[in-house]
Order: sequence, then structure tokens, then C-alpha cells
Amino acid sequence: MLATDSKRDLLWLSAALLVFFGLCLGLSPYINPSEARLIEIPRQMLASGDWLTPHVNGVPYFEKPPLFYWVQASMLHVFGMSEWAGRLANCLMVIATVLLTHATGRMLYSRAAGLLAALVLSTCLMGYALSRFVTLDVPLTLMVTFSIFWFIRALKTFERTERRLWYGNMYVASGLAVMSKGMLGLVLPALIIGSWVLVCRRWDILSKARLGAGLLILLAITAPWHVLMAIEHPQFLNYYFVQEHFNRFVSDGHKRTMPWWFFIAVGAAGLLPWLCVLPSSLRRMWEKRNETAWLLMLWAGLPLLFFSGSHSKLAPYIFPSFPPLAVMMGVYLSQLWKKDNRNLSITVSGWVLVAVLGSAAFLLPVLDVLPGKAGRILKSGETLLPLLLPLAPATMVLLATLIMGKTSRSVIAAIAGLGVVLNLCMNFAVLQLNPTSTKPLAEALSRQLEANDLVATYDNYWHDLPVYLNRNVMVVNWLGDLEFGLSHHPPSQQWMLNPDNFLYVCANNPASLYVFGNSGDLEKLTSLPNCPLVELARSGPIVLLKKVPAD
Repeated sequence: MLATDSKRDLLWLSAALLVFFGLCLGLSPYINPSEARLIEIPRQMLASGDWLTPHVNGVPYFEKPPLFYWVQASMLHVFGMSEWAGRLANCLMVIATVLLTHATGRMLYSRAAGLLAALVLSTCLMGYALSRFVTLDVPLTLMVTFSIFWFIRALKTFERTERRLWYGNMYVASGLAVMSKGMLGLVLPALIIGSWVLVCRRWDILSKARLGAGLLILLAITAPWHVLMAIEHPQFLNYYFVQEHFNRFVSDGHKRTMPWWFFIAVGAAGLLPWLCVLPSSLRRMWEKRNETAWLLMLWAGLPLLFFSGSHSKLAPYIFPSFPPLAVMMGVYLSQLWKKDNRNLSITVSGWVLVAVLGSAAFLLPVLDVLPGKAGRILKSGETLLPLLLPLAPATMVLLATLIMGKTSRSVIAAIAGLGVVLNLCMNFAVLQLNPTSTKPLAEALSRQLEANDLVATYDNYWHDLPVYLNRNVMVVNWLGDLEFGLSHHPPSQQWMLNPDNFLYVCANNPASLYVFGNSGDLEKLTSLPNCPLVELARSGPIVLLKKVPAD
């Protein structure tokens, strides 16, 4: 049973996190393509009633298992199709991960370590950003964290029946992790726990963990959907396991190749404003090198090494490393908090943070000279204002705290306040980082769209368009990540068209036809043979056209 102070901490922490993460949750449109895709799939489940096979714009999508889609579809059914509802499940899972990190720190070390670990994870850039960006890495991280949490509970339990329960919970969490993002949900906890058993020579765990019973639990959770999918789609297992698990890891087919140090840089940026606390925290753990320290270091380090070896790299992949990093930093900060004196390490961390933010404030206005997308975004200056104005007083508070020589508690509080302000500001800055949203055009079009009207995209596909229109669209001369599903689902060829078929539809369909395209292709779009199109509106690089009625 939870102690009274533990219940009180969870209550207040949950309330604070709900407010902090809930603010501005639906402020920005869905980001193309990945976030919008993860909303489109549950929208399709609600529209079609097919909860077995994920679909994107009516095309089967075999890349990931459905657990998160089911949760998302339930949220959208209850709360509607707003961005707030679409991100709610993801946000609640991040909050649950923070609470679980708090519980892990408290169980392994102390109440203060748990609370400060939660503070680090909730106010670092990665933790906060993933609470408002829908990604499968969040449910994966939550379930992997649960797996390790229940493993730790089992290690600390001497009563046999209770220990079996905790190991059972560990297998359930691993099974749910598999159903969230595939075999990674089993590979990561097995890699972490197996490495810990090897390093610490805890061979007794192999018998206590009841591996046979665990396998049965895993199969009971994961096998039904995979078997039903294999029966419904005979080509599914080969594509799902070979292409989406093995080939994605070892090949460059998804064009997500990054240098080996990519996740080191992502992790460093994601830990801001607490990054400078990490070296001291890691050093303390390395000095101890007891069983608990080894578990935390392996838990943090192995996902980083694993994903660094992959040929497919995206920033959220290393989120599973953040809960143990937060616990290690929470332990170190709790020691400073307890002594509450002037500490050189935390003081230097504060000064480095002030220097970094000061340099950024000086350099950002001249970064519009950068080539490509970054330069275009910064050139307007609209991205800078929401960031710089609120950050200035928060940075000045930290600076004043350092100059006055305040104790460690004051510096920690000032860094945490700066993290809160920095993250809240990012909600407004991200509005400028999403120029490819179809939301403005789609909402304007939906007000005049009739049931029989046709909507198409030409030479491109914006995953958020079916979401905002709440209907499937024709896609012309584009396959992308829908190519495999299209080749194994012939009916979808009725709306996934080549240019010639589109011209036939345009010339022979009496209903109104609307076309979304790239503004750079406007001349091409307005000169299609037998398909007269005129521009209606544009938003950023996207243009909306309509077929001119025949005389």
C-alpha cells in the first residue's frame, strides 16, 4: 500500500502535470506527415468500423500494431476531432511516464529523488515536446518504463506470491509495448534486463522470473491480432516483420539516415535546461556501480546505443532513455537539495545555461542567412518573438540568483522555472515550424463541400487533409508510404490514381472537383488538358484549385 505522503505527492504531482501539459495542447495544427498519419488511422477506424486493419485514406497500412490507434480512436469518439482530443492520449501517457519516473526514483532512493526526477522529465524539452506531438514512441516508452518498474518491484520483494505478480505485470507491460510499436517493446526491456543480469551476475533471476509463464502471457496479449491479420492479409507477416522490423533497422529505405552521433545531439538538446546536471549525475552513478546504479546506466545507455546503430533515425526514438536519466539526475539534485548550500557544480550549470541562452538570443536574429527551411522560417522573425520575450525575464531571474550567490535550492528552482517558460513558449514557436498544414484551406473548403464533391491532391499527399475534411480524398501521382498497401488492396486504386485516370475523372464527373497541389506547380495544374482548374486560395506552399464548370 502507498504511504500517506506518497499518495499526497501523486495527487499534487498529477494535478500540476495536468495543468502544465494541458495548457495549449490543441494550439497548433497537426504536423505532416507523421503526427497527422497517427490521427488519420484512428479516424479511419471510426469511419469504417474496421478496428483490425489500420488504414490511411482507405489504404491498408501494415507498419505498426494497433493498440495506440485503438486508444486514439476511443478518445476521438468521446471528445471529437479537435487537435486537443487527438493529442490527449499522448499527453496522458507522457504524464503517466513522469509519474512512473517519480515512483521509480522514490522506490530506489528517496521521496526527494522521485520528485526531482519528475521535475527534470516534465520540464526538459524532450519530455514536454512529446506531450504535444503524437508519436508511437510515447506509448512504447511508457510500457518499457512499466516493464522495468515492475522488474524492480519484483527484485525488492521477498514474498513469493507477490513477486510472481510483479513479474506477471512486467510481462503484461512488455506485451502492451509490443502491441504499441512492434518487437521493440520486447527487445528493449529484454536487452536492458538481460544485460543487467549478465553484468551483476544475478543468474537467480532466470528462475525467479518464470520465463515460461512470461512467454505465455506475451503470446496471449500479442498473438491474436497478429494471427487475425495474417489470416486477413496473407502478405502481412512478411512485410511487418521483415520489412518494418529488420530492413528498417539495417537499410536506408526510409531515408532517415543520420550520423552516428545524431542521438547524442538529440539527447543533449532534449535534456535542456538540465543538460549541465547530467555529467555530475553520471559520475556519481559510475562511482557507485552497485546493482541499482548499473540498472539505471544500462537502462539509459542501451537504447541510445541500439538506436544509434540503426539506419533509420528519428529524434523521439531515444525517449525510452529519458526516465532513467531523469532518475539519475533526480538523485544528484536531491543530494544538493538536502544540503542546501552553495554548490560549484549546480552554479556552473546555471552559468552555462545563461551563457547558452544569451548566445542564442544574440545569434537567432542573424540566422535567417541559413539556407533552406531553417532560413525561411527565421527570416520572418515571427518565430523569435514568442521565444525571446518571455524567456528574457526567466533568464534574468536565473542570472540574479547566480549573482547573489543563492544556495542550491534557489538555483534548482530558477532552472526549473526557466524550463517551464521555455517549454510553454515552444507552443507558440511551433506554429511557425509547420508551414505544410492544410488546415486553413481544408476548413474553408469544408464549409462549402457537398457530399458528392470530389477532393484530390496532385503530385503530393498531405496526411492531415483527410483528417480536417473528415473524408477520404483522391491522390494523384503519389504513392509514398502507401505503395505496399495499394499493391495488395486493388479497390484503393479507384482513388489512388495515375495522371491519366485523374484526367478522365476530371473530364467526366459532373460533381464539383477541388484539387490541392504545390504552389510551385500552379502553372502545370492550371494547364492540365481537358481539366480546367482555377486557383481558389493558397496557404504557404499549398494551393487549392477548383474545376471550372463547363459552359
